[in-house]
Amino acid sequence: MSKAIELLRQGKKEELWQLCCGFIDLSMEQFMTIQRRLLLEQIGSLGGCELGRKVMRGAEPSSVEEFQQQVPLTTYVDYAPYLLEKREDVLPEKPTVWQRTSGRSAEFPCKWAPISKRMYQELGETLFAIFIFCTCKERGDISVEEHCKVLYGLAPPPYISGTLGQKAVEALSVDFLPPMGEAELMSFEERIRR
Repeated sequence: MSKAIELLRQGKKEELWQLCCGFIDLSMEQFMTIQRRLLLEQIGSLGGCELGRKVMRGAEPSSVEEFQQQVPLTTYVDYAPYLLEKREDVLPEKPTVWQRTSGRSAEFPCKWAPISKRMYQELGETLFAIFIFCTCKERGDISVEEHCKVLYGLAPPPYISGTLGQKAVEALSVDFLPPMGEAELMSFEERIRR
């Protein structure tokens, strides 16, 4: 069970707002400090794996500035030989789930991206924030409830929308209409008609 759902169940709405939506009160400096720390964590993690060493071309930056100076910009083409084959052995950690695009790229029939355990867990708080912002009337208002009803108009996993739907069920106890298990077996038209 997610911390956010626990806070909701306990009626700790102020803490829930701070956990999921408190970022809107950060100053630009505070926000950038967090972003720098997160980038440095990713750089450190990538430095220890084959894919990271390849895209960083052997550079071992220890600051954001060094990263900007030493590591060239990349595109999906740089990652494709590894990610299209879902090569987990070249990544910093085994992904929790693989995401794919709809395949509307001129270069590739689809693109695959690994989602780490941490990123997958953080999706829960992100989704909670989205639901809070969609239902609140003002700052600090928590109108979202467990088992809210949501129309399942998503592409099924492994598309990102389907994975977000799964995470919404886990993190928010969302009730999809029709239920997710049934909806994923239906065409989009069938889901909407039902």
